[in-house]
Amino acid sequence: MAVSLDQVSLPIFPAGVACKGPFIADQALRWLDAPPEKRFDCLHPTRFRAIRQAKEQEKELDSQHQLPDGCSWVDVPGRDARQEFLVDTSRPRVCVLIEAGIGKSTAMQQIQYLRSSDLAPGHVVLGFPFSALPDSASEYLDSGNHSFLAQQFCDTPETKSADIAPLIETFRRKIRGGQFTLIVDALDQTKTVDDISGKARALNGFLNRYPNVRCVVSGRPTSVLDFRRELFG
Repeated sequence: MAVSLDQVSLPIFPAGVACKGPFIADQALRWLDAPPEKRFDCLHPTRFRAIRQAKEQEKELDSQHQLPDGCSWVDVPGRDARQEFLVDTSRPRVCVLIEAGIGKSTAMQQIQYLRSSDLAPGHVVLGFPFSALPDSASEYLDSGNHSFLAQQFCDTPETKSADIAPLIETFRRKIRGGQFTLIVDALDQTKTVDDISGKARALNGFLNRYPNVRCVVSGRPTSVLDFRRELFG
């Protein structure tokens, strides 16, 4: 049976992965407005935690934890603004951060659901725990119909009965054309430093080969800081 991606029932989730819902509609969401050279200073775990707690408790921040000049955490207010922010694909690389295990995976599933829904028609999203990612950039898409992404896409319940070859070709066109988001959850839950480092380099290599791919990564600030070179080059 021939099936086009426009006929596939979305959202698409890998086999055995269910959408958790309901999502946390009132979960605080803020985005970092900072020059590129100052972003990692803003994400220092001690500073990150102090700023979050100061905002939550509506108190003044002590001077040693102030953000560098020209940097700020900007509130994304209300349910509609939050939804628009999570659906928005104009930011090709996004990190979802919190220093504790509170809401990262739920937020990632909400992004996966929203970008796969009719709010973003024609956009395809696949999500994985970081530990499941390939160890080589070429394994993502460059190894034919048995590549990591092609195989995972074909194993989704929505595509199992489809005529695979034309479906994969359409899937590849969407990846090249900027209609694909890769969701990567739990950067900080991979077992060893070597595993994280190797998978981060492979992910970065894949994103460099396919710069139109949108990628959202979740983890604690310390994990993003520790592996920023591997993740971002």
